[in-house]
Amino acid sequence: MQNGRIASSPAAPTQSQFIDRQQRASQLPYASTPQQAQYVQRGPLAGGFADYDPPPPSPRNWTGILVGTLAVVLTMLFAILGFWLVA
Repeated sequence: MQNGRIASSPAAPTQSQFIDRQQRASQLPYASTPQQAQYVQRGPLAGGFADYDPPPPSPRNWTGILVGTLAVVLTMLFAILGFWLVA
């Protein structure tokens, strides 16, 4: 205490930048392990299968479309019928 006053301590230093905005050294998004480096150094991977014939696309599933359409039609029918009965 000096002259009846409490001595104040100096303020703590503050950061001049946000933590996530600090300059960082540029680096790769990931570091490869020695096992991964071996695979890369060997050369290209398999190019594919010459005799592979992909299966035909699946047929369209109409069940969902039919059930959805039926639900919409029945809902509209009940709504119209309900308004007609109330009116």
